[in-house]
Amino acid sequence: MANPFIQSHIKTLPIFARLTPEQLDWLTEAFQVLRFDSGKIVFQQGRPTQGMFVVVDGRGVLTQTGPDSVERHTGSLSDNQYINEAALFAEGVEFSTLRVTEASVILFLSRQRLDVLFELHPEIEPNLVVQQHQFQPAAKPSFPGQRANETALMIFRRHPWVFLRRTWLPVLLMIVLLLLASTMPAPLLIAAFTGLAFVLPGGMMLYFYLEWHNDRVVITDQRVIREERVITTLRTTVSEVPLERVHEVNAILPPYDPFARLFNYGAIFIKTAGDAGNVTLTFVPNPRQVQEVIFTNRKRYQELAEQQQRVAIRGDIEKILGPIIGAKPQSGPMSLSTTPDTAAGASAAVDSAADAPPLGATLLQFQTRYVNEKGETVYRKHIAIWWQHMSLPLLLIAGSLIALVLTFINVIEPSLRAISIPGGLAGLAVGIIGCFWVDWDWRNDMYIVGDRTVTLIHRRPLWLQNQNDQVLLSQVDSVVASSGGLFDNLLGMGDVRISLVGGDKGSEKVFERVPQPEQIQAEISSRQARTKAQIEEVDTRRQREAIAEYLTAYHETLTRNSPTGVINASAAPPPTVNPAPPAAPVPRPLRDGSRPPGVPRILPDSSSDTDSDSGNY
Repeated sequence: MANPFIQSHIKTLPIFARLTPEQLDWLTEAFQVLRFDSGKIVFQQGRPTQGMFVVVDGRGVLTQTGPDSVERHTGSLSDNQYINEAALFAEGVEFSTLRVTEASVILFLSRQRLDVLFELHPEIEPNLVVQQHQFQPAAKPSFPGQRANETALMIFRRHPWVFLRRTWLPVLLMIVLLLLASTMPAPLLIAAFTGLAFVLPGGMMLYFYLEWHNDRVVITDQRVIREERVITTLRTTVSEVPLERVHEVNAILPPYDPFARLFNYGAIFIKTAGDAGNVTLTFVPNPRQVQEVIFTNRKRYQELAEQQQRVAIRGDIEKILGPIIGAKPQSGPMSLSTTPDTAAGASAAVDSAADAPPLGATLLQFQTRYVNEKGETVYRKHIAIWWQHMSLPLLLIAGSLIALVLTFINVIEPSLRAISIPGGLAGLAVGIIGCFWVDWDWRNDMYIVGDRTVTLIHRRPLWLQNQNDQVLLSQVDSVVASSGGLFDNLLGMGDVRISLVGGDKGSEKVFERVPQPEQIQAEISSRQARTKAQIEEVDTRRQREAIAEYLTAYHETLTRNSPTGVINASAAPPPTVNPAPPAAPVPRPLRDGSRPPGVPRILPDSSSDTDSDSGNY
């Protein structure tokens, strides 16, 4: 008999719209039910296509890695959407990677099973409707770096008063220049000063506006992001704090600023577990509302997670206690996490990810970003750092070669050859050693971002220094990406600072002079969120399995004590027996007055020397 769960989700898909009920029953038997935890890979770019996937519950993102080894977000999948239907009819190669972002239940139809079904029932194939794509492209993000499962709650800039309060200077400059123009005797000077009266203040106004417009704050249901850009120094700083790291949010109105109360702006102080991760937002419009949004959303996020956990546990309890009425319990412990198909699918996904060749294996040795065999992303310093440090040894080699060539072609005086030849050879040797030293130093300074840890490796040749610093992602408090200067901005180079829980200012872990620091910050943040979701899911599964063990034992106990082997939940409970009232306490005998209280009785024999008696009162 066809699985009604599978059939209810595939019968509405356009590709199966022409199938008869009987053909739909046959097709249902070919589907498999797979379950993937958050962060697992369903299929991977470059792998052979296997079949069609239908998302029943959950969410996933499609990413594509380009020739520059940069992973880009290309689409998303959610409930009742399917993909790769073309793989049912022809072999191919996956052009993207599907990674689930929350625990998902996916139906899978392989090409091999469908081929067998076509052999048994050839009338099915003409009734299938094949379309190119069935997944919806990702909506336009509200801000750069927005996650697929992230919702932007507030996006705001500093209060407009920050821009308006500085306009007095351009206005004053315009008035002064116009007054000077009116006093000029020559028409040419009048035109020049009049032009300057509009150009200079206009340029200042444009600068003040861009400086105000380029700074903004983004509050999502997962994190708080602050972007700061300084035009004069071309410096960009992006700070990020996960909501679960926020311990305290204070909204303060400047006490000696009357405009703060007039225009309702103030400062927001976000405190985390460490001083290095604290964030200060100035000139925030309506700071009380921003404070309330952060705390309310953080509380709502926690309540939603608890509610989802309760719903999942309630559903598992109903699955276990359902057979109580009129049925025998299942033998053996019940597993609430996976089914055979689920375990097979999940293990297949893990194996496919483990067997995948590293993306950086075929790239040049000068690649500054690649993925190793463990799935970790390895970063090196910018290639410009290599050239910067390599310039001196290369110049030394070039100078030494020129000196040797000039010596051998008799350009240099014979009297100087005793100096030029040894000097050229020594310079050549030192230059070659310097090139080796610089290349080794650059190549072995690595920053590795994994699913559990962030590792900073600094090595020097000849064992002069070996430093390996490893940090758990769960201990990361905040991440800041910064770049400054014309040279750094043209090359896309900067630093990434990682603040740890409980860390003080100055104790941050730094990725120095790396390419695209904002992309590194986004990857650390996304891996941290994914790791947190996986840990929470594992904890929830353990709790549910523990509850399942208790309920299974309870179920078996009730069944074993039932005379028929079947528990009848509708039977009346056994009558309660009222216990007999306790007997009345025996009254304490009254004293006869023959002996005062507290006086011990003296025994007549010698045992009174060793035995003690408390006396009768």
